[in-house]
Amino acid sequence: MKSSRRSKVLGAAVTLLVLASGAHTAGAGVPAAQATQAQRDEALLHFKAGKEAADANQLDIAVTEFRASLDVIESPNTRLKLARALRDAGKFAEAWTEYRRTQDEAKALAEYAKAGEAATAEQAEVQRKIGLVTVELRNAPDGAKLEVGGRAVPKEDWRRPV
Repeated sequence: MKSSRRSKVLGAAVTLLVLASGAHTAGAGVPAAQATQAQRDEALLHFKAGKEAADANQLDIAVTEFRASLDVIESPNTRLKLARALRDAGKFAEAWTEYRRTQDEAKALAEYAKAGEAATAEQAEVQRKIGLVTVELRNAPDGAKLEVGGRAVPKEDWRRPV
């Protein structure tokens, strides 16, 4: 009974789709240390717009602006703000993933240690509200795309809980 119930819950909560196409993931920007002044200006413009939107509880706009900033420059601080906006919008699975990415990025850059610590604590709170799965794909074709629960999973996150 317990196994059957778990299967039904997972079946209802998780949809897995592997397609032969590329996926765009938020945060394909350059590392901050390699950014030009024009890139810094553009990322900051999106970051400020995202912060203002989040403060006004316009969370969809905040998410869009934080992702636009990350598309220009990778920043654990911006990613943490994105995770918080997703959490506040009730998108807990996406928030959990962004908290993990914040932790990963912060580990590589000592000046972002506080962002990494905050992400770890906040991710633990969000984790209580979601279920996680780990998917292992063997011999996936080039350009394969993985979606779990309707969300694209970046290739670097395959074989990790999502």
